[in-house]
Amino acid sequence: MTGEAAGRARRADGYAAIRIGAAVAVLFGHSFVLTRGTDPLSPLLAAFAGWGEQVHDLAVNVFFALSGYLVTLSWLRRGSLVSFAVARGLRIWPGAVAACVVTVLAGAALTTLPLAEYATAEGTWAFLLRNSLLRKIAFELPGVFEANPYPRVVNGSLWSLPYELRCYAYVGLLGVAGILSRRLAFNLLLGVMLLDFLVPGAGLLPFGETFWRLWLHFAGGAALAANRDRIPLRGDVLLVLAGLAAAASLFARGPVHAVAAAAAMVYAVHWAGQARLPGWVDPARRGDLSYGTYLYAFPVQQGLVSLDPEGWGGWGLTLASLPVVLVLAALSWRWVERPALGGREGATAAIVGALRRLRPLRS
Repeated sequence: MTGEAAGRARRADGYAAIRIGAAVAVLFGHSFVLTRGTDPLSPLLAAFAGWGEQVHDLAVNVFFALSGYLVTLSWLRRGSLVSFAVARGLRIWPGAVAACVVTVLAGAALTTLPLAEYATAEGTWAFLLRNSLLRKIAFELPGVFEANPYPRVVNGSLWSLPYELRCYAYVGLLGVAGILSRRLAFNLLLGVMLLDFLVPGAGLLPFGETFWRLWLHFAGGAALAANRDRIPLRGDVLLVLAGLAAAASLFARGPVHAVAAAAAMVYAVHWAGQARLPGWVDPARRGDLSYGTYLYAFPVQQGLVSLDPEGWGGWGLTLASLPVVLVLAALSWRWVERPALGGREGATAAIVGALRRLRPLRS
């Protein structure tokens, strides 16, 4: 391994730790939501969060900041729409489909309906099919978790995945248009989008508040990727950005604060991602468990709560659910996600070959 490659491998340790940390933060925050409690971190973070998010929302922002950077690098490295789409699709769909199947099967043991009625109910099939497509998320399964403090919602974490796919689609469109490979054009486009968000009443883009929140973090990561040789990742710069975000939280609440907070978070994520961790604390040694943790945490937590709807607290649910979720995440990585990712090159070659055969013969 060359010195440069070794440096990249060591930097990846930091990113792996951030991914699993963000996934556990989502689990932690949801533990309090699902037991009608308030986690101890959200009140401390709310003043600095651009949208007043809770800890699990901020963790999702971290995922989008990471994704914007890594997905943009993926396009710049591949430069092919087919290769890019296959890589992104195999990263997000197999794990999500497997989680939906497992959840529907577990729901058969938890539903209050007769098994035959559950198996044939429209809601059961809607949950499986709609969530497997990641188009319009279905959150409920018939007769499942109806007596929980946070009733009927089986997997609330799935809400972010269609937004993730939408961001991927924008990267693909910008890549095909040649904008991603032209730094000036890309930076100008991001600047125009930022002005559209900041200028009251502009509204040029059909983005709702939730997508703006996620897109600002994703686009910030993309901007770092496109300008990675020009933007230094230093602690003093992070302190300046954090100070600006804190000042905006006091004197410029609204869009300005949202942008300042997003900029500070994106920069912090990638500054921390460069950390050189000792090998023995590298979570990537056991595989990437972050996606599986994100997918399985909510239904596992709801399942535990259903056993004693009034007996759980946030801390107890966190401690009880985390080991179960990590086991499921490890199984997902070993048997679903890693094999799917291993098939990227073969799937890309097959699709490219099929597209070539479909082209009309030239005279």
